[in-house]
Parts: sequence; C-alpha cells; structure tokens
Amino acid sequence: MSTLVVATIKSSGSGAPTIQNTSGTEIGQVAKAWCRWHTSGTTAIDDSFGVSSVSDNGSGLSYVNFSTNFANANYAVTCTGQEDSGGGARFTMPKTPETNRCQIEFRNTSNTARDATGLWAIFCGDQ
Repeated sequence: MSTLVVATIKSSGSGAPTIQNTSGTEIGQVAKAWCRWHTSGTTAIDDSFGVSSVSDNGSGLSYVNFSTNFANANYAVTCTGQEDSGGGARFTMPKTPETNRCQIEFRNTSNTARDATGLWAIFCGDQ
C-alpha cells in the first residue's frame, strides 16, 4: 500500500479528478457541492463548497444554489437537519432537484414544515 501526500490534485482534463482501481475502472469522485446552513431567524450559510447561496422559499423550504450547474438533475443528494428545540429532524429531503439548484425541505418530529437551526447537504454527480 502507498500513501500519497500532496497539496493539490489536478485533473488533466476538463472534468473532476476521478479515483480508479488498479484496472483503471472509476470507483469514485469527490463531492461536487456541500453546504451547512440555518434558517431559524435568518437564512445564512455557515460553510460551503460549490454553493453560491441559499435562499428561503417558505417555512421549512430552502433553495441551495450551485456555483456550477450540474450536467442534469439526476445527481445524488443526502441531507439532514436539526430542529431548533434540540430535537432531531423527522426528515430532511430534496424536493425539486434542478441543474442550478435544489430545494430542500425540513420537517420536525411533529411532521411540521419549519425552519431549522442546522441543515447539511452533500451533492454528487456530473457537472
């Protein structure tokens, strides 16, 4: 086994670097965008990569806007959130994936759409 220690990994083409096995078969890529934000009080990004902004779209609804569009709306999303009372999320889910943004819905343990103190999302796919 080898360990690669570098400051930068750069693709030789226009696409993102890929991870390959010894046969040259692609086995993975890095996340294209991720974001941690909150919607209770004001909507604000706490930290992100590949995200230009987050906007409030109603109680429990946020749009995560991407810095670079995805090639199509078939990217993968995983997300979770925390209710402001300290309870857990009942569910946080993507509602309307689009190439330039994705709407995320948060519902609390009472199944009520509401704003949250913490939301996290990771987006993977072709750009």
